[in-house]
Amino acid sequence: MNSAKKRHVRIRVFVEILLFASLPALADLAMGGEVLYRAYYSAPYALAFPLLAIFYPFFPAFLGAMLSWAEGAALGYWYCMNDGLNIFDYLPPESLHTLAGGLILALLASFVRNRLLVNQKHYIERYKAAVHQLVKLEKRIKILERVHQVLENRVSSQKDSITLLHDRVKKLASLNLDEALTTLLDTIALFTGMEIGEIWRLDNEQNQLVPAAVYGWPREERQEASRNLDASIEGYVFRNKQLFSVRMLLNSAEFDRFDSKKNILTFPIIINGKPWGVLNIQKLPFEQYSRYTESILEILLSLAEPYLRNIIEYENLQNQQDLDPVTGYPLFSLLYKNLEDDLERARYEGGSVSLIIMEVINFNELAEKVDRNQLRRMLFQLKELIDETKRIKTKAFHYKDDNQIALLVYGLDHDGASFFCLDVLALLSEYSFEADGQKYPVELILGFSTSTGTSGTGGTGSTADSLVAEAEHLLSVQRL
Repeated sequence: MNSAKKRHVRIRVFVEILLFASLPALADLAMGGEVLYRAYYSAPYALAFPLLAIFYPFFPAFLGAMLSWAEGAALGYWYCMNDGLNIFDYLPPESLHTLAGGLILALLASFVRNRLLVNQKHYIERYKAAVHQLVKLEKRIKILERVHQVLENRVSSQKDSITLLHDRVKKLASLNLDEALTTLLDTIALFTGMEIGEIWRLDNEQNQLVPAAVYGWPREERQEASRNLDASIEGYVFRNKQLFSVRMLLNSAEFDRFDSKKNILTFPIIINGKPWGVLNIQKLPFEQYSRYTESILEILLSLAEPYLRNIIEYENLQNQQDLDPVTGYPLFSLLYKNLEDDLERARYEGGSVSLIIMEVINFNELAEKVDRNQLRRMLFQLKELIDETKRIKTKAFHYKDDNQIALLVYGLDHDGASFFCLDVLALLSEYSFEADGQKYPVELILGFSTSTGTSGTGGTGSTADSLVAEAEHLLSVQRL
């Protein structure tokens, strides 16, 4: 297309120059040679060159001038031959001065035209550069407006965000790992605008990472998804316990060997100082990618770590052999070991651990009317009712007798545990156990004890034995 257009332009220029160069000769033919007669009459031929030089490049203008002069010379010779005149009598030598003047004017016109074209080209290039710069500035302004809007929303809704974050984190207090991870991803999406992301955990049998929870994934992708520990960004983050951000690709060639198309931000999930899994964000709005988002993710993972730790420890307890075959809940031996571990952790990390023993005092009377195993399961139904109503997730264990279960509750001081027990008694005061279409009242007593995790704290509640002894003492007092 470009070559055809150039060829068309060349033809048009050739025709125009041919017509302009022939105008003096045509006028001369029409006037019977008067244009050439005398020296000043040759001026149209002399002016052909500068006029052509104004509108066309010098070389085509020069060829046009030569054509015009050749036509004039041919006409002059023809007129002289017809009239029997000498060429110098018909066209004096002074006419050459006019042609020389035309040549000088043509040179000046060509120089002026060339400078105008150079300046025009310069201004056009500056205009194009200014347009490109304007387009870039408009794009930058749009991006900055989006970023500004995000920052303005952050500032204006900071108070609401803190409240929302508190409510979201409380939802993590579930002993269901799938539910907790799903809540964590939903919270991350809410605070960062994440569109696609997932949490990976280690599959020890396959020695690779598999999805534990996903957000924004097509359902069919999850079935076959996995990440190699040695050949993926997720594996690198898991092994080294270091975060990955896509900006690192510009600063280092360390990640060039990995496929990073699905990695914008990747964070290790550390539990008890060991890598448990990896949080990866695949798709994130451009304006949300910032250090601020990285800080938010670090805060969310830090807040989620204690809850995930409790869930995983509880799952590990349930995966052990000391479980009751009827209810599936851990036995007293696991309670004692778990209590010691929690107290040891509380001494170094702070916080508190509360032991609550629930006892049904009319258990034997109910056992005469209802299957004993059904009654034992009923105790843990009470636990689920408490969790649902109080919105505080507890760890449940069998205690020493069939009519007793133990609950471990975290984050309550002595007064908080006392009020918690009073609320539970009020909640279950009118509770009736239903079996075979009959309702049976349940008489319940509670014993509790609390230990803070301050390092060096002594006295009651500082050891597992003292916690158990205090809770049992409260139970014995209520039996009297």
